[in-house]
Amino acid sequence: MQERTLENLILEDEDYIFGGNLTINGNINIKNGNLIVSGTITFACDDASISIEGGDIVCENLGSRADIFIRDGDIWVKSLDAQDIDSDGNIEVYGDSSVCSIHALNYLVAGDNDSSSITTIQDFYVLGDNDSCTVKARDVLVVGDCHFTCCSITAKTFYYGGKLFNCTSENIG
Repeated sequence: MQERTLENLILEDEDYIFGGNLTINGNINIKNGNLIVSGTITFACDDASISIEGGDIVCENLGSRADIFIRDGDIWVKSLDAQDIDSDGNIEVYGDSSVCSIHALNYLVAGDNDSSSITTIQDFYVLGDNDSCTVKARDVLVVGDCHFTCCSITAKTFYYGGKLFNCTSENIG
């Protein structure tokens, strides 16, 4: 698999498509374009500015040490490990996800979720286990166990299929 490292990525009205693993050490500014990678994308710089307007991120794995800001776009990945993500679109993870803070239209995780603070305009679905602190969503569905660490849950509907644990790891439901 190919490997490529970029210092910055600045695009307008074009897509960046790469077959392999991509590391970006600096700022990302994409307007009206998509970032599509067949392998792993790593945003390696802690204090980088990552901004995508009018485009999507699509890759196998996404790792970011910097905050990600997306307007009019989505994230579609197999696994996600990131700091904060602020998006007005969907975040769809087909495996496991671990993010500090999520703001999105919908946050959908097919595996396990270990994201601290989650705020969605619409829905938050996890097909595996969930471990979170704060959740605000219209609808919350967790198929597996729910671990909520010193949390608050705000939702119109809340369904879970496994056990419900509070911050002391006691089974409460």
